[in-house]
Amino acid sequence: MGPLLFNMYIVIYSSDLNQLNSKLNSVVYCIFKWFQNNQLVLKTHIVKFVSCKVLTYPLHNACNIRAFTISENIIFLGMHLDCLLSWKSHIDNLVKKLSSICLMLRKLLPIVNVNILQMVYFVHFYSQINYGIIFWGSSSSMRIVFIIQKRAIRNMLRVGP
Repeated sequence: MGPLLFNMYIVIYSSDLNQLNSKLNSVVYCIFKWFQNNQLVLKTHIVKFVSCKVLTYPLHNACNIRAFTISENIIFLGMHLDCLLSWKSHIDNLVKKLSSICLMLRKLLPIVNVNILQMVYFVHFYSQINYGIIFWGSSSSMRIVFIIQKRAIRNMLRVGP
């Protein structure tokens, strides 16, 4: 039997850099000690979210715990987040998935009728688009997603451009 894996998300915020580092080190130390006392292995990522207007600032890991790595990207509940919350990495990943679903719809086109294609579209394509759209839908790079959606619908309905 393999190791048990758990996901834990902790949000630490502060408008003051020194206070943020202090809170971070306090929480990291408590978590690390708890895992150590319970003979568990800890491996995690720290993502610092910043505004594009704010200069980047260093986070200091005073505990020097190697299990913690500071990342610029993370996958949270299936959505790719970057430190600027621009949603570009999520949309890039989504475009790859949607393009392969478009290809699947095109391959199914001569084999099945429109009703079946419609079911496949809603099960595979629409569910991918709809997940988390409240977050990434207002992104500046979301236009490509809707262009691919138009292509999928045109293929499904056997309509030209």
